[in-house]
Amino acid sequence: MVILFLLAFCKISIAQEKLLKRSWIKRSIQEFSKLQQNTDSTYLRYTFENSHLLIAFEPAWHYTTMPFSVKRDKLTLGFDQWTIEELTDSTLIIFLPGFRRISFHAEDYLRTIDQAIVQVGEFNGKPVYKATEIITPRYKKPNALINDINKQDRADDYNIRNEGIFLMSFIVTDEGKIEDPKIIKSVAAGYDAGIVKELRKTSKQWHPATLKGRPIQTLMVFEIKFLNSLDQR
Repeated sequence: MVILFLLAFCKISIAQEKLLKRSWIKRSIQEFSKLQQNTDSTYLRYTFENSHLLIAFEPAWHYTTMPFSVKRDKLTLGFDQWTIEELTDSTLIIFLPGFRRISFHAEDYLRTIDQAIVQVGEFNGKPVYKATEIITPRYKKPNALINDINKQDRADDYNIRNEGIFLMSFIVTDEGKIEDPKIIKSVAAGYDAGIVKELRKTSKQWHPATLKGRPIQTLMVFEIKFLNSLDQR
């Protein structure tokens, strides 16, 4: 009887972890600590892979990682133990008493729902779609794109102590290549050229966006904000 119980327990744990190992996009956050600000309007994605959780605040790349483990309805993230209140193919709800409750939808589930799919043109004879929070390519490296393309030691003609906004667009093809980078808002010719050069080096370092299970081309818009060193905002 004990052996049967242990086998059943193992099967439940394995099934829980299998359901969990995917990308989840935040639906809502309920805060319980007065010290926590309302962050419900921000994008948040949890991706569970092997023994590590990848955390993202932008659709197209990850920002940080932390270890995780699952034991029945308990999810340990770093040093905190959350309770899994709901876990299905489409929904995840986790709760940390006195802190917060987070509700997620599975990213692959959201892609099956009719979304505002916007075709913005064609490139090399194939449709190009606007990248969104759901339909998006993903940078393969486990860090933000800006860390790899905004080289502070690069010689250019822009003083980053000045306030300004750099804005550009580019296409991530259905093969994960970078194509057709365009400067929308320039800060300086040398800086612009340096960013484009570094961006092109990330070609093939992207997982293309998918639509109905097939890779597609997407148009990305990328922004870098610089605040004046005297700006206290």
